[in-house]
Amino acid sequence: MNTLSFLNRLIAIIFTVCYAYQILYIPIVWLFCKKRASSDPVPLHRSAALICARNEAAVIGDLIDSLKAQIYPQEFLSMFVIADNCTDETADIAILHGAKVYTRYNTNLIGKGYALEELKKRICKDYPEGFDGFWFLMRTIFWSAITSSR
Repeated sequence: MNTLSFLNRLIAIIFTVCYAYQILYIPIVWLFCKKRASSDPVPLHRSAALICARNEAAVIGDLIDSLKAQIYPQEFLSMFVIADNCTDETADIAILHGAKVYTRYNTNLIGKGYALEELKKRICKDYPEGFDGFWFLMRTIFWSAITSSR
């Protein structure tokens, strides 16, 4: 039992010595690293939300409204929807909610990857100044696949 107690104390001392220097970080930060108030405004970046949708008429309007409700200034956010082989009113609803909509009909190349590639090409053509960043939004079909198999 004494050997085990000795080993525990020895390990505790080793760890204390190894990590004790980190205690010095707190006063160093308090004393020498004063918060610098920046008078420069934070630059805002132009972003584009990319939405690949196929027969999403039931949810596309809520998604676009949710993006509009964000606190980021709307003049720096553009929303693009590609209605991929849609047979419902997805494109019309997206337009009504303020998104820029492209339609795609290709029964040979089906899927979000192909739709996203087409959307990227069209955005590069129509907006040559580009964007600082992109958001890719998609709805998962995992839950609907589980519920439809029952």
